[in-house]
Amino acid sequence: MTLSKGAFAREIGFSASAVTKWLDAGMPAERSGNRGRMVKIDTAKAIPWLVAKVRNERTETAASERAKLDAERRRGLIRENDIAEGTLMPVADAEAAARATARVVIQSLDGIPGRVAALLADVDDPGEIASILRREIRAARAAIAGSARRP
Repeated sequence: MTLSKGAFAREIGFSASAVTKWLDAGMPAERSGNRGRMVKIDTAKAIPWLVAKVRNERTETAASERAKLDAERRRGLIRENDIAEGTLMPVADAEAAARATARVVIQSLDGIPGRVAALLADVDDPGEIASILRREIRAARAAIAGSARRP
């Protein structure tokens, strides 16, 4: 059966614009050659073409979804491997380590005045004061560095 574009659209339950897109995509039809002129669509050729197009689109969609799923699985395996090798850690663990290090930094730095106050009370020599402060700062830095190395 040969139908016009509008009749074919009504027959299969789609819009004329959908049929136009299919025609542009290569659906078999006889065209008069003039833009806007009558298009004759042979349903015996057009219907199998549409069925193949829909099957192909479904196959492409399924393949695309499978590829996305495979990529996500690969990312998950890489993430698990990186965690096992110690090159990656969960965010919660990193946050906990950062908080623990921050506590050590704060305690080390806040403790300096209390530790040096008595030592500096009787010292008049600026060189000796600087030496005492350097020693205390080095001790604080060592405590901070030691806490950063612990897991």
